[in-house]
Amino acid sequence: MAGLGILATLFGGALWLIHKFLRMLWWFTGSRWFTRKCGSCGSTMQQLAEAADDAHLNPAQLTEERLGSVDHRVFLCPRCSRVEQIARRAWFTRYSDCSACHSRALSSVSRTLTAATRYSTGLAEVTETCQNCNKVRTENRVLPVLPPPSSSSSSSGSSYGGGRSSGGGASGRW
Repeated sequence: MAGLGILATLFGGALWLIHKFLRMLWWFTGSRWFTRKCGSCGSTMQQLAEAADDAHLNPAQLTEERLGSVDHRVFLCPRCSRVEQIARRAWFTRYSDCSACHSRALSSVSRTLTAATRYSTGLAEVTETCQNCNKVRTENRVLPVLPPPSSSSSSSGSSYGGGRSSGGGASGRW
């Protein structure tokens, strides 16, 4: 009977870990597979479709959705009509946060004015443009000196290791 108690404890611990993992997954995925409860009345909320959720987003959020930098998910409670939003930022995007409007719609373009060499620094002009508030900022940035070529790099010619062969396979004779 002691073995059953241990087995029940292990099974219960495994279920607890699976539950915690699924809750963490819910947090990162934005509850695509899990129900969301209303904070006011406790009933199950419904996630609005992409076209329907646009009515609940402000212009900055609509810009982020259009650029793909943030996915805004909107949930509506059918009982009390409470609206909740979850913003899921894209992991890999070329956009960053704008300091003026705080939307994730700032893109940057870099143009090299003077190329860096192994002996001197270079200069690049970086232009940042917000796709939401149209703020434009241009600044010059110093490019670092290029590192010397590494000693482990191979030469441009090809060479093969030593050894000789008489052309007869592994050894010259049979």
